[in-house]
Amino acid sequence: LGFTVVQASEIGKLMTIIGLAKFLTDFRDRLQEFRIFLLSLGIAALPAALVFIEPDAGSAVVFMALWLVMTLFAGARLRHYAMLAAIGLCLVPVGLAAGVQDYQRDRIRAFIDPESDPQGAGFNVIQAETSVGSGGLWGQGLTEGTQTQLDFVRIQTTDFIFSVLSEELGFVGAMALFILFLLLLSRMLRVATRAGEPLGQLLAVGLITIIAVQVFINVAINIRLIPVTGIPLPFISTGNSSLLVFFIGLGLLQSVLAWQDDARRGPVY
Repeated sequence: LGFTVVQASEIGKLMTIIGLAKFLTDFRDRLQEFRIFLLSLGIAALPAALVFIEPDAGSAVVFMALWLVMTLFAGARLRHYAMLAAIGLCLVPVGLAAGVQDYQRDRIRAFIDPESDPQGAGFNVIQAETSVGSGGLWGQGLTEGTQTQLDFVRIQTTDFIFSVLSEELGFVGAMALFILFLLLLSRMLRVATRAGEPLGQLLAVGLITIIAVQVFINVAINIRLIPVTGIPLPFISTGNSSLLVFFIGLGLLQSVLAWQDDARRGPVY
């Protein structure tokens, strides 16, 4: 836009939520049909494939998680998921042979054994894990974290922001952050339960999913539960596109709640 950089993948997540919510609402009576089920998959699979090619495997996972949770909520058949899973398992060897790039293999190796390349692919993993552990109960204090201030933790403001927070604010600070996320998600869930029509419910479910999944992935990366994938921590990591999308999403939820309140009050003459 000139004054900022817009990440298409972040905007695509919001568009996918809206598109899936509309599709699943319009075809909710036919979602039991395998053809309609596959069409819903296509809405998420297309942007997932594009960002995977970019390459951005982390965002591709988020797109597919959105589809999975939203279609489950809409009432898709478990048998259809089983069929897709069987097909996917058969295609895994082909995908690994053709689609996994060298840097992705390095990340997997660094996840399994970061000490095998401590100055290369394993460096960020080791330093982030050390940073989280060095925070202790109360942390070293804001701007006092040695791992952070000495630049041992790279990509401090995005992928590894949780390790910075854990080092400087400790276990207590990390738990406070989790409590804030849980409060936010619980309020969003309340909107989903109060929405009296499927479109509003599905929008709320999609937004809950994207926040919950990205929080889990980002934290899991920082404590070495999964390989590094490059997913920002919602509302905490820097990134104009990500922050913009999350606030637009909260605005959509507010509109769902306002519409529902107006519907309950009835027309005003």
